[in-house]
Amino acid sequence: MSEQSIRVCLIGSDLGLADAIARTLGPGFEAHHGDWDRENWLDLRQACDVALLDLRAAGDAERGLQAIDSIRQTEMG
Repeated sequence: MSEQSIRVCLIGSDLGLADAIARTLGPGFEAHHGDWDRENWLDLRQACDVALLDLRAAGDAERGLQAIDSIRQTEMG
């Protein structure tokens, strides 16, 4: 049986952080970087198994909380 990598997405503005996470996780993980400029969070849910949101890069707390709600709704939907 072949093992499938766990896909981790970092949403934020710090590309260095995404690279550091990828190196730290090691084999068995794929790390990807995205930004806050998105209308639909469903594509994130389909592309990643785990999403790490850098809320500092969201610009304001409300935007970050709305993103979390959108991601949770796609998970349940």
